[in-house]
Amino acid sequence: MGLELSDDDKTCAENILNSDGDFFSVGRGLRHFITLMELQQLYNTEFSAAENCAKRCMTRIITALPDMASVKDDHIAECAAIMYTMQKAVTDGFREYRQDYENALLSLCGKSDKDPFVYGTALGILYAFDPHRRKLAEQAMSSYLKGDRNVQIQGAEFLHGLFNAARDIIMTDDSFIRMTDTLICGLDYDDFIEILPSMKLAFSCFTPYEIQQTATAVAKLYDADSAELLVEKPMNERLYSFGEKIDKEIVKLLSEEEKP
Repeated sequence: MGLELSDDDKTCAENILNSDGDFFSVGRGLRHFITLMELQQLYNTEFSAAENCAKRCMTRIITALPDMASVKDDHIAECAAIMYTMQKAVTDGFREYRQDYENALLSLCGKSDKDPFVYGTALGILYAFDPHRRKLAEQAMSSYLKGDRNVQIQGAEFLHGLFNAARDIIMTDDSFIRMTDTLICGLDYDDFIEILPSMKLAFSCFTPYEIQQTATAVAKLYDADSAELLVEKPMNERLYSFGEKIDKEIVKLLSEEEKP
């Protein structure tokens, strides 16, 4: 089937792994080697070479992961994807690496300078491994809420990473519902608009049932009907038309002011 690695392929892969110290290159390599292993297993061919390469990738990733706490913005999504790949790998076929991976995640969380999304992702994965670590996530979110405006805004990105990795954390009790509500209600309009995309993404991975359960929990906080939170009220056409006219008048006035 052409799935076996030749001696030249093995040598080439080993040379690349020995020379390439880039975290993201190694992460992409891990995904490819795992895919190759799955295909070789499917077609009942030998996959020890691919497995050995995958193990070497995992060792490199575990060593480098703590330093990814303050990863650059353009690499945040890929960093999280590698963390998920590692989570799946140590849960399925590479369980001997699980403890080392958990220790690397804890080390990342202990860094003073952390990207909130990566931080939330790490704590979400740790919670998925052991629900007793929920307190770590609660303490982290509490710290965001106690910070200044900029820190509070980062709390939305933290929740985005946390819920993507462990959305069921919001279902066990109402602590994260309350903290999310505190975050949203504590910001002024402009800051709320700034965090809105992150909050929408944070809940975008929820199933319809989970959204219903979340709405019910939020409704209990305000003694309201959850259905009212899920169904948007139709906009008054006359008010919408009036708003359009105002916008046009404002644009017209601004254009006139710009004329010499």
